Amino acid sequence: MARDSKWLVKGLLRTFSVGVVTAILVVGIAVVGFLYFTLRDLPDVTSLKEHKYEAATEVFSADGVKLGEFTTHRRYFVPFEKIPKHVLLAFISAEDASFYEHRGIDPVGIMRAVISNLMRGRFAQGGSTITQQVARSVVLQSRAKKITRKVREMVLAWRMEKELSKNEILNLYLSEIYLGHGAFGIGAAAINYFNKEVSELTLAEASILAGLPQRPNDWDPFKNPHLAKRRQQYVLNRMVGEGYITQEVATEALSTPLKLYAVENVTKTAAPYFTEHVRQYLMNKYGSDTILTSGYQVQTTLNYKAQKAAETAAMNGLREVDKRLGWRGAQANIDNEVDRTAMSKKHHEDILEDLTRVRILPPLFEDDDKNLEFDLSEFQKEGSPYFGPTPIKVGEFYKAIVGEINDENDEAAVRIGETEAFIPLKSMDWVKRNDEPIKEVSEALKTGDLIEVKITEIDREKNRITASLEQYPEVQGALLSFDLRSGAVQAMVGGKDFRETQFNNALQAKRQVGSTFKPLVYAAAVDKGFSPSSMVTDSPIVFKYEGDLDADNVGEDWRPHNYGGNFKGDIPLRLALVRSMNIPTVKVLDQISVDYVIDYARRLGITAALPRDLSIGLGSWSSSLDEVTRAYAVFARGGKPVKLHFVEKVLDVDGNVLEKYDPQDEKVVRDMTTDEEALAEGEGQTINPDLPPGYVISPETSYVMVDMLKAVVREGTGRRASVIPGEVAGKTGTSNDHRDAWFIGFTPTLMTGVWVGYEKDRPLESKETGGRAAAPIWVEYMGKAKDLYPRGRFSVPEGIVFAYVNRESGELAQPGEPSRVRVAFKPELVPSRVGENLPRIGEP
Repeated sequence: MARDSKWLVKGLLRTFSVGVVTAILVVGIAVVGFLYFTLRDLPDVTSLKEHKYEAATEVFSADGVKLGEFTTHRRYFVPFEKIPKHVLLAFISAEDASFYEHRGIDPVGIMRAVISNLMRGRFAQGGSTITQQVARSVVLQSRAKKITRKVREMVLAWRMEKELSKNEILNLYLSEIYLGHGAFGIGAAAINYFNKEVSELTLAEASILAGLPQRPNDWDPFKNPHLAKRRQQYVLNRMVGEGYITQEVATEALSTPLKLYAVENVTKTAAPYFTEHVRQYLMNKYGSDTILTSGYQVQTTLNYKAQKAAETAAMNGLREVDKRLGWRGAQANIDNEVDRTAMSKKHHEDILEDLTRVRILPPLFEDDDKNLEFDLSEFQKEGSPYFGPTPIKVGEFYKAIVGEINDENDEAAVRIGETEAFIPLKSMDWVKRNDEPIKEVSEALKTGDLIEVKITEIDREKNRITASLEQYPEVQGALLSFDLRSGAVQAMVGGKDFRETQFNNALQAKRQVGSTFKPLVYAAAVDKGFSPSSMVTDSPIVFKYEGDLDADNVGEDWRPHNYGGNFKGDIPLRLALVRSMNIPTVKVLDQISVDYVIDYARRLGITAALPRDLSIGLGSWSSSLDEVTRAYAVFARGGKPVKLHFVEKVLDVDGNVLEKYDPQDEKVVRDMTTDEEALAEGEGQTINPDLPPGYVISPETSYVMVDMLKAVVREGTGRRASVIPGEVAGKTGTSNDHRDAWFIGFTPTLMTGVWVGYEKDRPLESKETGGRAAAPIWVEYMGKAKDLYPRGRFSVPEGIVFAYVNRESGELAQPGEPSRVRVAFKPELVPSRVGENLPRIGEP
């Protein structure tokens, strides 16, 4: 029995041993297999030595103002040596206190995370070192909470510690870690939260940022300021515990108020239509991935001061046009006081948000998350232009809610946030009833109306604010301004608000050009041998429509008419252009032929579709503001075309020049003098072989047109522009149905075009001509931009001769004649005696 028991025990032990060995072998094989399949395709960490950081492409104006940036992840690389020591220590204390001691893996941290996860019953902590976090976010680019990812991460961390120095790993971490608020890395976070460079961060600010890596959205000081302060306290306590700072220093940092910047304001794009055009150009040339990740530096042609002047002038002009088109009524009516109070509070906060760009995170707060305060110090100090509980200032536009209406005093009280203002009846003189100004405030407004106002006066002694009634315009507009010497675009407004529509009315829109085409007709006539003194009869005329044979109106009568319906009889071409007369223009066009004028327009760069009938002379076709201004530039440049450009220079992240605009580049010159689309159509580009290289019309013809367009400004439809000092030339334009109003004007150095109209097929009123709707925008802009550019004088070619002629008859004038004007002629076309003007339109 004992012997059997002994054999039984031996057998059991043998079986157990075999089982254990087998289990060990199976587990070993499983572990080896798991490790093989998990680690077989691990990335090579040696490439991290040459790691290329993704960075935003930044765009700057010619005068150094940042216009915007293009990126998917907002990230700015900061060299390790430029990161302050207290910033490094804050992150190390919060994330990996033994960073400089371990070899990539921290067993104590892992055990602490395991115990925490077991106690919570879920995978809450990973126990990752800074090195492991770099392996996860930079190398693996995965945040999946899987055991396989964790193992790969640990092996990579161990390998990284062998290949990279601690400082290199820490710099990778600080440059790549997501810190919320749209920021990747401390470079972007410093700007997004505090509008500072990393080198400028205080300990209080650094400790806020160092608390974010684990839960950036939850601890975002904007979203959860209370939790952010608690996390800051944790980071500072860890720094004290590690001996990096004293408790006194930590207490001081914790009690320091912090200024936080809204990322939407920090990253706001200036000159949005211009910047968007640059973005499209860059992405087409270099590729979207390259532009979004390579950290290029782009210097553009834009003059920031000119751009701001253009935006202000355009909006002011559109507001005035819109007011003349009539009061549309209040935006809404809030019919109870509770809702009015709530909306006023919202307006108050919106105004403060827009004004301050800064919120204050106080050092002491109640036990809730509503403890952000606005920084109002700039608006409360002596000498500030702002006034009232909700800070407002003269000249600005605000939403307002109408309170009490007092017809006896001819005014209405309104609330702008928490500030009260008064609208006098006299500021509503543009509001009409039956084409007459209203006689009482109550005819336009009632209590609870939501309206727009402009602050016109602040009387601090009487504590009274006066405002005018306004309305946000429905009418659209565009402005394009470029340097005539180089074609560098200085300012561009594509519409009244980029947030409403990204459609660029300066470059993309095709609008009926109206009378802006007339100078091209007259230039063609000058090249055909006519002069400013050539006579044309302004009288009724009937033409048979002979356009497209498939059109419904072939053979029908067409009777062009002048604006106002009057006829002036015999007048010189110069005066016909000055007054922008239709019938003389059509007769000139008929004399020199439609085909010749179309060919001439192609020479000047017009690529738009042109109908082959006499209506083209009155601008019955459509083109862009860009194309029309470039055609006028040929006159201003003495016969040479211009190619617009928006980008001066592009640098890569290392400062190497990738592109630089060169006006002598062969492609640029070729683009200025040919148009492939027009050539493909068999139209235009028949350059006069007698012209110097690079010219599309003669310098003499160009200057004759400049002289005539100067007269348009001095004497004719463009008189509003005559207030600009120095030599100014230009032309108004109004389409037949008053859908489009234009003014194209230029000085010797600066070309600027303005268009006003509706985006959709809708006319303006009959009185809204180019001279009334578009010219005031041009004048306001040029009034501010004129000091940014040299004035100079238009260059006069050697072949030009000046003579004094009678404005009305075109004949040579005697000294002292009241209508005597000085006119530029080609030498062979100067009237030789009184009573002579050669040749005449309508005669062979």
